[in-house]
Amino acid sequence: MKCPKCESVNPETSHFCADCGTQLILPDKSPLTRTVLPEKQTSPAAAGNILKGKYRIIEELGKGGMGVVFKAEDIKLRRTVALKFLPPDLTRNTSAKDRFIQEAQAASALDHNNICTVHEIDETDEGQLFIVMSFYEGKTLKTRIENGPLPIDSVVDIALQVARGLAKAHEHGIVHRDIKPSNIMLTEDGVAKVVDFGLAKLAGQTQLTKTATTMGTIAYISPEQARGEKVDHRTDIWAFGVTLYEMITGQLPFRGEYEPAVIHAILNDQPKPIRNLTADVPIELEKIVELAMNKEAGKRFQQVHEIVDALGLLEKKIESGRLIPAAQELAQRQRRKKYLLVGLTILAISLALATIFLWQRSRSRQAEGVMARLRPAAEARLYDDVAEIMGASGVRLGDIRDEKLLQLVSGSLSIESLPPKAEIAYARVRSKPEMSLGISAGAGRTPLRGFPLVAGEYQITLTLENMNPLKFLVEVKPGEALQVHRTLVKTSRDLTGMVMVDKGMSQNNVEIPAFFVDQHEITNEEYFQFVSSGGYREKGFWTNPIIINGLPVSWEQAMKSFVDKTAIPGPRLWSEGKYPDAKKDHPVVGISWYEAMAYALWAGKELPTWDEWWLAALGGTDRILPWGDDVKSSSRRANFGLKGAQPVESYPLGVSPFGGYDMAGNVREWLRDSRSAAGLRTVVGGSWADSSYMFEASHAEFFGADFASDYIGFRCLKSAASNRDK
Repeated sequence: MKCPKCESVNPETSHFCADCGTQLILPDKSPLTRTVLPEKQTSPAAAGNILKGKYRIIEELGKGGMGVVFKAEDIKLRRTVALKFLPPDLTRNTSAKDRFIQEAQAASALDHNNICTVHEIDETDEGQLFIVMSFYEGKTLKTRIENGPLPIDSVVDIALQVARGLAKAHEHGIVHRDIKPSNIMLTEDGVAKVVDFGLAKLAGQTQLTKTATTMGTIAYISPEQARGEKVDHRTDIWAFGVTLYEMITGQLPFRGEYEPAVIHAILNDQPKPIRNLTADVPIELEKIVELAMNKEAGKRFQQVHEIVDALGLLEKKIESGRLIPAAQELAQRQRRKKYLLVGLTILAISLALATIFLWQRSRSRQAEGVMARLRPAAEARLYDDVAEIMGASGVRLGDIRDEKLLQLVSGSLSIESLPPKAEIAYARVRSKPEMSLGISAGAGRTPLRGFPLVAGEYQITLTLENMNPLKFLVEVKPGEALQVHRTLVKTSRDLTGMVMVDKGMSQNNVEIPAFFVDQHEITNEEYFQFVSSGGYREKGFWTNPIIINGLPVSWEQAMKSFVDKTAIPGPRLWSEGKYPDAKKDHPVVGISWYEAMAYALWAGKELPTWDEWWLAALGGTDRILPWGDDVKSSSRRANFGLKGAQPVESYPLGVSPFGGYDMAGNVREWLRDSRSAAGLRTVVGGSWADSSYMFEASHAEFFGADFASDYIGFRCLKSAASNRDK
């Protein structure tokens, strides 16, 4: 889209020009250009009224873009609550109601001290939705900031609480999308509560993101939001950084007299250094803000857990009184530089050499003390403890001079990629106190040679311009040199959401050529595209002879059987030609093998064969599960034994060697070929209805090709040879 002012070209989804900040000309349906005459507002409740025979209205607390909030008394439970109503003029807006319902569903799934508790969702007799939430005596962080910058210890305390609440939400795949001081409640007991998940989106539900710039507060939106791009949890990290900056300085980092000016500043300007506004800010806190507010999402903190860790260390320093303000640190550096420049060059060199010698000797002594603590942990193979001891002490693997100890605690990682020069980020998978990802760090670009790491499991992320990002897990064993090769997939429409599986050997030692495979199981939304484009009306997609209940039938007869609950062609569990509400990103289920094959042909793909599927799932190794041999952690890595399928990619720590999600669990998957003497079709991988051992090849199941179930779905592949010239 061309800017009418400066004529620079912007993405079609942009709302403002990235170069000059001018509002772009958008389609008539855009919320930024549509003129809407507001409907006369009527209060959904008046003080003293009793709602639904249960809630006595006390007073109105405030209004927001997505609701009106009242203080009320729960008569039956004798407690004070907050009721949030959808505004009357939005009641007929299906999108707004969907967002409102999602707020309740998202927030009610969270149970954390730093997140506002949601009790239930209900509806008035007039059809107006409302959420029942906990009521907290206190004030918002916005009100607190209006009185000026906060003391550093208060900043760290509040920020740490908010980060812990956000981390919990992100663990559940929930992105808040509207983090700002007015959405952080400070109770009289000093507890910070993240409130108003009115913009929350279960990760991947992009249809709820289209009005981001009008629903969010402009000053806190991330650069990717401003550009109209797809956002993820890292947009919360940006907004958290802006909020942290505001707490420390008492002012916003990006300001302007009108919205486009603010957008332009967010996209192009750097905020004033905090040390220039507040002299006593610790340099560690300044670095946390800078990293959270990096304009490139890939260079920010990648997980809120990393912020929690960094703030936790800072809190300990505050308690011990070992802080150095950033301004003082800078002044000390400048004075040292000045002194080094004064005097004879020889003396300066001598001092530098002496400093290096003393530093090395000091570091050596420090390392010796740490070694005594490392050895017991290393001998007990407690590698998380080893990593924690080293991280807390600042000792690196290069400081360990004892070769035997080094062999006990570390290995090395080499990575090659095709194409080369991909940026490498790595994060340790921690097993305690609960399984989570540690702080992400960079390791340069591919090829990477002999990179030393503490033994354990790591998530590796490879990124390269014009290539799909790739995430996978590796296990670095003590004393071993692990070598990994991955092929990146070029960003293109026909390979969207696919990863490359390099050629390898089947379980029967037959070479399998390289192929692309879907990163996740086909979702309801993806299958809906097939249905809505006439997939069930086009006979050419149904090339296999169809047998139903053991008898051959014509294609026309078969289409009368492959219908939803309302007799409309589609998956058995759909209704009126649509998938269930809020299950856009769930794997499509209730489809037969015939339907999976028809979809694959329509998409220009195929179903995997037995050998191809297992190569994609296990990487040609003898591991037990896609992530390795750790069976005990299955419940945290895959959807086994739960009450139903979950959104795809909900278990990032269960990813396969080549970057495939949910190869184990969630839903079983149809294969192209048959392993049954009776000609039945094969499903593999285990599902939400199974225990983890059902993933094993020996537990594959066989069904008639017309069978459909709520625990069977599929994914597709595409030959690498067919895309070689694309």
